Amino acid sequence: MLPDLELVVTYSSPSGEEIADEIHPDVHWFVPFDRPDHTGAMLDVLRPDALVFAKLDVWPALTREAASRGIPVGMVNATVRPNSGRLRFPGRQLLATAYGHMAAVGAVS
Repeated sequence: MLPDLELVVTYSSPSGEEIADEIHPDVHWFVPFDRPDHTGAMLDVLRPDALVFAKLDVWPALTREAASRGIPVGMVNATVRPNSGRLRFPGRQLLATAYGHMAAVGAVS
């Protein structure tokens, strides 16, 4: 990767692990449960300059904790299908705050 950049990749599925193996980040592992105590501990250890989510994964507790620490949050390759549960109750309400913390979003049309 870039010499001044340490890339940490987390994922929640075996397919995410396969992708991480292909891009060779400095560190990769399964994302911790999206609970404030877990996400806070992860941020304490990593001390990231930014968080970037990919596609449709967004973790509300992690996003909220990062934003409260002044860590910019963004999303790349964002996509939501027209029939996605993220657009209906309760998904929309549960994720609204997390999406509201995004400093930048790169969407796929």
